[in-house]
Amino acid sequence: MDSGEDMKEIDSLKDRITKLQLRQMRMLGKDLSNLSLKEVQQLEKQLSESLLSVKAKKDQLLMEQPEHSRRQVLHTEGLTRQIYELRGFHTPSERPKPMYLEYYPIATKVSSATNGTSGSDGDCNSEFDKTYSDVTLHLGQPCDNIRKRKAIERTQKRLIISLYQKSEMELKLEEKKRLVAGMEKISL
Repeated sequence: MDSGEDMKEIDSLKDRITKLQLRQMRMLGKDLSNLSLKEVQQLEKQLSESLLSVKAKKDQLLMEQPEHSRRQVLHTEGLTRQIYELRGFHTPSERPKPMYLEYYPIATKVSSATNGTSGSDGDCNSEFDKTYSDVTLHLGQPCDNIRKRKAIERTQKRLIISLYQKSEMELKLEEKKRLVAGMEKISL
């Protein structure tokens, strides 16, 4: 190609850019002074169709959002299980055996006739029989499992929050990309 043809192509591209910029301005509702009634009506029709398309896409995204959130929750639960497994702890559904002995008293009825007492002592014993006392006996040093479990729970909460924030940012980024793509379609 010689420089004359290159200049023609450059001028053609500049002209096209100018027309596209003018069209974009009109789509934004600016620089409408030189338009005829017919052109304004065509522009209005295009904008109405574009708006309907944008609303349809928004409705679709709103309908998909709960499913997306559900998938994220399932993914987070999977990551939580992996954290537990990697750290050598049991999954939340499994309960580790306690590191202490449990004592459950056997309820016995003491009647006033058999022990030879009468009056208020007998009432006290029968009242004791009516209530169940849940007693737990712990022998030995306190274990570190509680501190480790709480540390894991804090880590999980931070992980869930960061995943949620990441998904929110991704949704906003996708929405911006769709808007830019829509504007590019409109300007063509």
